Amino acid sequence: MTLGNNFHQKLEKETGISMDEDSIDLPKEQTATDSLADYVKFLFEEGHLSKDELPIESGWTRYLLNTEPVHTEGDEMTRPKEVLPGVFLERNYNREGIIRKMRFLHRFVEEESK
Repeated sequence: MTLGNNFHQKLEKETGISMDEDSIDLPKEQTATDSLADYVKFLFEEGHLSKDELPIESGWTRYLLNTEPVHTEGDEMTRPKEVLPGVFLERNYNREGIIRKMRFLHRFVEEESK
């Protein structure tokens, strides 16, 4: 993988999130939204994402990540969380949606690392 051989091992060790080509398993001891926040923090802390890449869209009018808790048209995010200073995460997704967003972010950082 372009993210390096130890990416998935380090991700699991630090966040409890197990990820491979076919599946994503979230830790049972926390909510899926907390796992998404942990994944985003991990990507930033490991240098796979930066504030310069924000906002990251998640639909036609919504951002998944932004430097402020608003979407493309200025509407407030639903249930935003500031996962790092100046990095806001939209958390209004069910478990299935969260796993889709994690896959999306994984593909995004893979493309950026090429």
